[in-house]
Amino acid sequence: MATLHRVGTALVAFMVMAIPSAAQSPSETLMLDWLALVRSHEAGTMDDASASASELSPDQIDIFLPRALESIDVPTLKRALSMHTDIALAQQATLARPAVGSRTAVVLLDGLAIDDIPRAQPWRICWKLATGLATRRDQGPAIAAWFRATGAVLQQLGDCDLLAYHLDAGLSLFARDAVIALYAGTLHQTFADARVQAFIARRQAAPTMPSGISPLAQSKWAAFEQARRDLDRRMRVGRDAATRNEPQAADIELGLARDFFRRALQLDPSLHETRIRLAHVMSDLGNHEEAVATVKPALATTLGPFLEFYAAVILGRSEEHLGHYAAAGDAYARAAARFPGAQSAELGRSRIALTQGRADDAVAIAVGVVGPESPEHADPWSSYFRVHDPDAGALLAAWREGAK
Repeated sequence: MATLHRVGTALVAFMVMAIPSAAQSPSETLMLDWLALVRSHEAGTMDDASASASELSPDQIDIFLPRALESIDVPTLKRALSMHTDIALAQQATLARPAVGSRTAVVLLDGLAIDDIPRAQPWRICWKLATGLATRRDQGPAIAAWFRATGAVLQQLGDCDLLAYHLDAGLSLFARDAVIALYAGTLHQTFADARVQAFIARRQAAPTMPSGISPLAQSKWAAFEQARRDLDRRMRVGRDAATRNEPQAADIELGLARDFFRRALQLDPSLHETRIRLAHVMSDLGNHEEAVATVKPALATTLGPFLEFYAAVILGRSEEHLGHYAAAGDAYARAAARFPGAQSAELGRSRIALTQGRADDAVAIAVGVVGPESPEHADPWSSYFRVHDPDAGALLAAWREGAK
């Protein structure tokens, strides 16, 4: 009898345990499946877990995400953010043609549209996870670090309009974060670039939809036009901005960049990259004396190769505009010593030699870097609007390590 009683008790217990599983709602089932993927994902990879999770649409995840943010422990939510970041970055790197009606972005090469890529919807899940984690106790610094790391990645990839949304989300949570403000300033610095402005002007003069085309072609045209309007709005450039010269769109963007850099510098005076970029913007705005005064303190410190090169070129450029040719030559020489053969620094040296009456030196320097026999060398100047120090890879690796 005792044995039968124990067997009966075990059977009842098993049945009681099985009841919640049998009665699970679809959202609970989705969340449990998702959690299993989160817990098995290896950070920094597109493994089977992240591949399976990428098949869940944002709408499906939205069904259970609010509950997950309230009930799941912080370490697991961090793993979830890490997994969805890997998914977003993997999809970001896939230059697949967009489906009809999808949100798209334009890929530029020297101001020319060369491709479209799908809008990275997985970032929306990342932002929601990050926002939810930021409200948890003591998690603000880790989430701010995530915004910095992923912001640097998006800046390096040159995905400007998506980065604008990303930085808006970051600044809404961390308004006093100097690095996020620095990245926002760099974004507007990029928007002011002549190639970007020229592209916007050409797009604003785009022809209207042709008549008599198929419904499929009309859908594709409408999708592109929506993407174009979205990017224009993110860049704060109206459709008729190119026809109004008061003020120039580039000057508006430079003013926004200046304000973000000043804000970042006020929040963290030790952030030397901010000084260098602020000096660059002041130089572009024609305030060369202020540019010189701003960048010199940065050059008086120990800088990484990229930042030292960048600062020296900015100093040389502003000193040259002020007619201080000896100082400009010294600055360009410092940049050239840091990256031998870089055209931007060497051509600066060539201009200074010509101005000082050393025509033979000027020609020799120029031929050495742009002549038919000249070798190709890396020139950091070509990527100043995409590179930060520390770089994106180091920041992302550090965040992933902390999220384990």
